[in-house]
Amino acid sequence: MRIPSWQWRPSRRAAVFAAGVALLAVVAAVLPFIGWGDGAEAAVEPPAAIDTRRVINVEVETLAPRPFTDMIRLTGTVNADREV
Repeated sequence: MRIPSWQWRPSRRAAVFAAGVALLAVVAAVLPFIGWGDGAEAAVEPPAAIDTRRVINVEVETLAPRPFTDMIRLTGTVNADREV
């Protein structure tokens, strides 16, 4: 027997899910309006600024041209990176 569309009822799992979603929506809508205190708290001052700068040691050396005399001898084969 086929159930007419006006008599269709959702499954129990779908009904529980829809009820959970509705409850979550109500809590989310009401939560911003709930006061968490009596409003008599003293104004909280922001903490003092923390110095976040870092100290970096730097060595300075004057450069001058000088001859390159270091050599390295290697034994092996060489292949071209590109064909010329």
